[in-house]
Amino acid sequence: MGLFGSKENPEDIRYNAMSMMERNQPKAAVSLFNKILKQDSSDTGALFNKGLALNQIKKYSDAVTCFDKVLEINPNDAQVQLALGDAYYGDKNQNDSYRAYLNAFQFDSSLIRAKMQLGVLLKGAKAYTEAVKSYDEVIAINQNYGPVYRELAETYYLWANNVPKTYTENIQKALSFYEKYLTLTDYSITSRMRHADFLILAKDYKALELEANKMKELDGVNPRILRYLGYSAYENGNIDAALDALQKFTSNPSNKIIPRDYLYLGQAKIKKGTSGVRELLRLYKKGYSIALMIDQRVSQGIKSKFFNEEAFTTTIPAQFIKKFNCKVVPITIERHNGVNFNIKVEKPIEFSKNSSTEKITRELNIWLEKTILKNPGEWIWSHDRWK
Repeated sequence: MGLFGSKENPEDIRYNAMSMMERNQPKAAVSLFNKILKQDSSDTGALFNKGLALNQIKKYSDAVTCFDKVLEINPNDAQVQLALGDAYYGDKNQNDSYRAYLNAFQFDSSLIRAKMQLGVLLKGAKAYTEAVKSYDEVIAINQNYGPVYRELAETYYLWANNVPKTYTENIQKALSFYEKYLTLTDYSITSRMRHADFLILAKDYKALELEANKMKELDGVNPRILRYLGYSAYENGNIDAALDALQKFTSNPSNKIIPRDYLYLGQAKIKKGTSGVRELLRLYKKGYSIALMIDQRVSQGIKSKFFNEEAFTTTIPAQFIKKFNCKVVPITIERHNGVNFNIKVEKPIEFSKNSSTEKITRELNIWLEKTILKNPGEWIWSHDRWK
């Protein structure tokens, strides 16, 4: 209330609310839009912008309510349909999201993001061929629309990993489209790191080393750059540089370490002449449990049958079993609902210490084969054990 009990001017409130939106303070904006709506519940501008703010703070159901109220008044408003699609998408309601994006594009064919989002939904449903067709239609409208090339790259990446026989071809397509995206949008560190991830998948380590060094020049602080420097240096034969980068990266407990980081570090140490097995023995004798990734491609070991083809296989588990008569506890990690993972600890496998190294190694490969066949899409076939 102002002087003598007068109401606040809704246009002043609206100005302040939009200022909050520009400052990326959506919660404060929602409170201000509520003041306007208290005076006039049918103010479509306030309802629409409140919905946008609610989308930003991930209150998607409340956002849907706002957009629905606007559409009761202006049912053919394409921008509202687009925002409604975003709200349903955030709320994981794919069917209603698809319908809203389709409406948005039909009401205004210049809203090519709505058309692209139809492809994003198809990608999420693993309908990769249809998703690509949707993206191609976007490119036919505007071949310089950068975000669609990012979505093409992500789609071909998922296609490659979920349909192993397409891996080589689709990873190359993913890399090509992501590079196109970079040329049309930005070369930020975030975008460059995603590009580096694609280069790893495509096994283009020469290009990865160039990209990593460019990132180092632009941002010498981000620790993930050390990962890219380490991987590329190792694959390109520069073991000292690989060790330096990976030891710096893995020694910092605040860095998000993944198993592949230790794999590269261990391989670099072995090539440098540091005995990885000796270090494992020392830790085991001190009472530590030892974790080994037996599904990885190795350059040393013995050749053992893996899916009916000879593949180099590590003998470290067999060496420990024969020396210490220890048990093997299988642990698997399976993706769940896209971004979550289930970790399953299975019953220990017991071997006789009198069994041969070859027999133990083969039996572990048999267990791995059975595990992969239960859900083939979860194994990273790019390990290419048979090389």
